[in-house]
Amino acid sequence: MRRLLFLIILGLGLVSCSESHLSDCEKISIVSWNVQTFFDSHPDGTEYSDFVKNKKWNEEVYKLRLNRLIEIMKQLKADVYVFEEIENERVLCDLSNLMGGRSAGSSNGWKYSCFGKPEGSALGCCVFSRYELVDMKMHCLDVRIHDVVQPSMRGLLQVDIVCKKKIRLFVNHWKSKLGGEDETEIWRDWQESLLASQVRLAVSEGIDCCLICGDFNRKLDRFVEADWMTGGCLLREASFGGEKNICVFYGWSDDDLSGSYYYENSWEKIDQIFLYGKCRFEQFEVCSFWPLVNSDGLPNEFKVFSGEGYSDHLPLKAIVRVGDGFY
Repeated sequence: MRRLLFLIILGLGLVSCSESHLSDCEKISIVSWNVQTFFDSHPDGTEYSDFVKNKKWNEEVYKLRLNRLIEIMKQLKADVYVFEEIENERVLCDLSNLMGGRSAGSSNGWKYSCFGKPEGSALGCCVFSRYELVDMKMHCLDVRIHDVVQPSMRGLLQVDIVCKKKIRLFVNHWKSKLGGEDETEIWRDWQESLLASQVRLAVSEGIDCCLICGDFNRKLDRFVEADWMTGGCLLREASFGGEKNICVFYGWSDDDLSGSYYYENSWEKIDQIFLYGKCRFEQFEVCSFWPLVNSDGLPNEFKVFSGEGYSDHLPLKAIVRVGDGFY
């Protein structure tokens, strides 16, 4: 297993985090969103072909997209934003500069941010936070035990949120179903095992709460359910001599017929906010308001040929009570 490390902290007037000034973080609001192929306007050689071939993709269209994203961030007013499919740290810097380090209705603003992706990947993940972020790591897999070569896979981003309660954030973007859902499930199994191992390590390090976010490219009903008394679902860690399971909790209700992603005339719950540790959901919702959805109530996906739209995924928003709950 290879481990990559890359950290950016951006801000205006950053303050010291001595023990007496640590935020309580008893309640924390978080948004997780796959923002769909958020490339900047500079060709780096790793962009998708439909961007490279499109003469209409330019600096002006890129800035319009930046401003659309910022407007949604201001509208949602979360403490922490987790974005998947951001191209690079340049996008992070541009968003920070346009925001000016402030959020709507908050004197603290989103002063802190980090970004990571494996070398050679087209897209990575980033975090914006009004709480300080420290000790970021990128965990990457290198699996060579199968008859087929491991495809390109995005890493697992890990970062700690500085509060009186010890909070660790995990950002995931698992292998897509391109090539067949069943055929590619083995790679998502490996990513599940990596995540489970890092959550288990967090517990041994005294972390109070694990926030586990991202696009898992796996329907909720394909996770292994925990028993009826515990609820939630299992993250399985492969190990010599058997499996080690971590029970995590999700915000979706079992009778919810909607989802965050619409594919082949059906809603899918492939985006998640999982909780583990001394924490619980106070609120969980899919952000399905206009202009994030079109007139049919479906995701208003970004269209590279016109530069219009937002994403083919809808954001998830949760309010999490930290300090309550159990391992």
